[in-house]
Amino acid sequence: MVLPNTEATISLPGPEVETLKVGAGTHRWTRPYPKPAARQALPLDNTLDEIVGDVQAWTMVRSIIARRMPDLAEQIDSGGGISGTGSLSVRQVLAMRPNIEKMLEELEASLTARNQ
Repeated sequence: MVLPNTEATISLPGPEVETLKVGAGTHRWTRPYPKPAARQALPLDNTLDEIVGDVQAWTMVRSIIARRMPDLAEQIDSGGGISGTGSLSVRQVLAMRPNIEKMLEELEASLTARNQ
């Protein structure tokens, strides 16, 4: 609400900056909601740094690792286990561990579902 005998400058949110001057009274504007940008696909061939940089993706990956390889999860939590491997793909990092086929399948399926 703009008080009598005054005017206000308002800026509408959105991708285009639009500033308006309005006089006294109550005003209302509507604007179409912009569709959010699509998420970047994060397959297991992305680097570990890229996965860790996406909080939702890393949380998902970390929980699957914790369930399937608790020892590795403990190493990750203590700062070891994957340190120094950020430039490697997740697939490469996990390939250094034994018996990871099922975990890779689950990780790939989870990341694919997240990206859709």
